[in-house]
Amino acid sequence: METETWKPSLVIKSTLRGRNHTVEESQNCEDAIKYFVEDKKCDLVFVAKNLPKMDGLQTIRSLKDIGVDIPIIASSLTEDEKELFMTAGATEFIAEDNSFSQPVFIFDVLRIVNKYLLGEQPGHEIE
Repeated sequence: METETWKPSLVIKSTLRGRNHTVEESQNCEDAIKYFVEDKKCDLVFVAKNLPKMDGLQTIRSLKDIGVDIPIIASSLTEDEKELFMTAGATEFIAEDNSFSQPVFIFDVLRIVNKYLLGEQPGHEIE
C-alpha cells in the first residue's frame, strides 16, 4: 500500500539507484511481461501485490510461465501473504508494513540486493 508518506516503490528505486543500479520500471504487469517476451534482460524483479491490470500473484505466475528464471521479489502490506507469493513462485518476500518499519524495509531491500546482485550471504555487513 502506498500513501503520501510511505511509498515502497520509491524506496526500492531510490535504494537501488543510490547503489548505482539501473532501474527499469513498468507501468503495469502486462508491460513487465512484455519486457521479458521481447527478450530483454535484468538481474532482479520486484513485484507488488496491488498493480494495475493484473495483481502481483498473477504477474509472478505469468513470468514463471514464460520462463523467467531470475529472482522475483514480492512485496505486500503484511507478512500474512508471504505463503501466497512463495507458492506463486516468488524467490523472496518483503512485508511493506508501513507504520513503523521503513528502515526495516530498506534493510530488507539492501539485504536482497546484496544477496542476489553482489553474491553476499546473510550475516555480511550492509554498507
